[in-house]
Amino acid sequence: MSPRNMRDGRRPSSRVLELALGLSVAAVFACASETPNVQSIPVSANPSEQIDALSARIDQSRQLSAPVLSPTWFGRAQASLSSAKEVRDQGGAVGEILRHVAEGNAQIEQATKYAKVSENVLPGLIQARADARAAGATSLGEPYDEVEKKFLEVTAAVESDDVSWAERRAGDVEKELRQVELQAIKASSATEIRSLVEKARKDGAQKLVPATLTETEKMVKDLDAFITANRYATDEMGERVAATLFHAKRLDVLTREAAAIQKNAPEDDVLQRERTLASVAAELALPDLRDRDFGSQVATVSNAVRELRKDRDYLVTQNQGLRERAAALPQLEAEQRLNELYTQVSEYFTKDEAEVYKQGSQLVVRLRGVQFPVGESVLQPDDYELLSKVQKAIRTFGAPTVVVEGHTDSTGSPTVNEHLSQQRAEAVELYLVANNTLPQDRITAVGKGASEPLAPNDSEEGRAKNRRIDVRIDAAPGSAALPAVAAQPAPGQPPK
Repeated sequence: MSPRNMRDGRRPSSRVLELALGLSVAAVFACASETPNVQSIPVSANPSEQIDALSARIDQSRQLSAPVLSPTWFGRAQASLSSAKEVRDQGGAVGEILRHVAEGNAQIEQATKYAKVSENVLPGLIQARADARAAGATSLGEPYDEVEKKFLEVTAAVESDDVSWAERRAGDVEKELRQVELQAIKASSATEIRSLVEKARKDGAQKLVPATLTETEKMVKDLDAFITANRYATDEMGERVAATLFHAKRLDVLTREAAAIQKNAPEDDVLQRERTLASVAAELALPDLRDRDFGSQVATVSNAVRELRKDRDYLVTQNQGLRERAAALPQLEAEQRLNELYTQVSEYFTKDEAEVYKQGSQLVVRLRGVQFPVGESVLQPDDYELLSKVQKAIRTFGAPTVVVEGHTDSTGSPTVNEHLSQQRAEAVELYLVANNTLPQDRITAVGKGASEPLAPNDSEEGRAKNRRIDVRIDAAPGSAALPAVAAQPAPGQPPK
């Protein structure tokens, strides 16, 4: 990095000003300056408290990655903090302690600001570093340490107002970070695999199990090529790593077994195979099969295992059916409960007074008998008898939640209709609350205006149907969930 801007004290370029994330011009000038605006601290301030406050600011800036995105200013802030602590511990003058703290405050502010500038100027580079570290590149040692130094040179160039150099250099460093990221991915995924293959080779796999060795080494090579081309395909990469690791372990086992067999006399080898098959047959309660050839023994054992699997699958299926039936019981009980309440509440009203129907987990009482005059929201004395039945319906549910919906016809503007429907819903709500049907917090009034008509608005009869109140009753808290058992009737259609 060219250090010329660190020395000549030039003011920041227009490029920095454009990328300063909304900072004022004066603030940016101060940010790039070698002598930031230091706010003095009154000598009456507690030195230890001021030191602790600076330490907290530095920690906060560290969380914003200031040590790497603004290394120069962050380092200066840390040095000022250390100086302040040293003077305090040596019993130095309060003024000197506070001077170091004040300088540290200004420096950490610069670090935070330049960290934000770097984030805006170097997003690709910063992301590449984060990806490399997430992949475990720091464990590579020197390869990562070298590219980290180059990364810090780039961010330091931003601090020294050499933005154009930083941007040119960032591309090369980003590529290097992507390389160490890839190196880390391969190292973490292939270390155990390569170790197993190398061990098998040393144990004589080339001579003992050459075909298996060749097959496994090809899998390792294919895995390496896949990672190179698809470093972010983490799911498939994980599957390939697991499969390759399995075959590397298998290679190790087969190499050791082949070596052991090579040492045995032929009789010892066949007796060991016989003991293995006989042990499995005994566990399956099969007769003694040792008078048969190995192929017949294996076939008999396989058939027995196959039948056991069929029995197991049957039991699993039966168990799943029992679980599903058990899980359905609460739902069936809830449905039955809602049906019972629907029947009970329906009997409270005549056809001229209200329609009652189920909608999802709710019971909806559509009040036909409450007919507001055009443009008005005041309940009439004749409405009280019907509303008392609504109270009874609500209390049938115990302590439900209730939504009172007001609806209008399309006469008038949408704004007026929405306001009028809200007032009508609130009129019913107030009646229910005043008569101790439910507490205020369990009843909600909602104005729907003319948005949900039941009939066309081109006739008086249709408009009268649309001027209505719907009372929606939910199950009482703590009861089982009530499933949908009937859909709401389409506009203009009778409820089912």
